Amino acid sequence: MIVAERGIHTVELYLRNMGYSAIQRIVDDLYEQEKIYLRKKDKIKNHCDYEVTDLFPDGIYMKLEQRYLHSPGGIRFIVNPHSLASGGYVPEALYHPNMDPDVMEKVVAVIEDEFYDEEHHSIWELNKEDLSLSRVDLTWNLYFPEETDLTELIRLFKHGHHSKTAKVKQFHDSVKDKHSFRLKFSDMTLTVYDKNFQITRKGQTIENETDGTNILRIELSMKRNAYYRALKLKPGKKLSYDVILRKLYKHGSKLIRKQMKNLFPCDGKHLPYQKAKRRIEKEITNKKTQEKMLYLLEKTSRSDTLDHAIKKTQERYRIGEKGVKSLLKRFDAIQVNPITFRKDSKIKSAESFRKMLL
Repeated sequence: MIVAERGIHTVELYLRNMGYSAIQRIVDDLYEQEKIYLRKKDKIKNHCDYEVTDLFPDGIYMKLEQRYLHSPGGIRFIVNPHSLASGGYVPEALYHPNMDPDVMEKVVAVIEDEFYDEEHHSIWELNKEDLSLSRVDLTWNLYFPEETDLTELIRLFKHGHHSKTAKVKQFHDSVKDKHSFRLKFSDMTLTVYDKNFQITRKGQTIENETDGTNILRIELSMKRNAYYRALKLKPGKKLSYDVILRKLYKHGSKLIRKQMKNLFPCDGKHLPYQKAKRRIEKEITNKKTQEKMLYLLEKTSRSDTLDHAIKKTQERYRIGEKGVKSLLKRFDAIQVNPITFRKDSKIKSAESFRKMLL
């Protein structure tokens, strides 16, 4: 049985409209304390990006964006609510807003205390009206048996239906690309990855490990416009950060189901290619329908994504959108997903992610 845990992993607060000198004051103070380093510099535009270490407690991480001539700079506060609420970092742990409902109020209080701490540095500028909740990562941990090769499950997402408005993000690291998948939209990003692999690569360990468990993590990272749209909030609507997190947590299942339906139009089981092929040959007696389904199955199993395979099927058999919907319904009728595992896959069958994430 696959166990799914839902929560929030990371949120981001952004302090915008920070002038060059205001950022420089923070940089100068932190350089003296050796708590900052230059991450990136654009000599032409005189833009600098800094990262800060050992300033805030576990759960809050600060980045500075210093801009000189063009747009004003800003400060990003990367927040792991679970770490802040529990007092320590646990790589696989997620934050559940119903357990500690006012964690973001605490985050703002910690930031305020640091910015106005004249004992350890000069007082830094902080206009709370310029502080916004710029990103929320809704997160799901799917716990699989230890023997499950998660790269085979991630491969299903790579062969899924990718909309025209989305772009697949490559990590330019063949090993990392094998263990992860990222689909970027204008104001939203879907990431699927092998959490065990990520933790091991960082030299960390799973602290709350259940014997024989592999974790497939699915993250839906939503920028401000995306979560406002999802919650049907008006642009001028003022809600506390904690209220927004609780609302997103409550609506998380609905939001991820929409993404899974787009990626996997069919909800049948994922099977190894040959097994799916035999099932179609056995169950579909209409030869023309069978031929179309086998063609779509073959194209999807190769380098094509499902949307590319559908397009090729439409061109070959001269069918429109209605014809495609009818064909996909035939897959659902026999509970076979056109997105299959490799022929030699050790995974013999897997439920659709549409069902796993109910």
